[in-house]
Amino acid sequence: MKKSKEEMLRHSLSSMQEVKYIRDFKRADKASRVKDKG
Repeated sequence: MKKSKEEMLRHSLSSMQEVKYIRDFKRADKASRVKDKG
């Protein structure tokens, strides 16, 4: 029981980091596109 709860917590944490990474990546991608335009 305790182990499964720990696994769930770890999974939610990793998914949160994934969302944050994707968000940062999109922001950087948008910034680089703006830079290319001039």
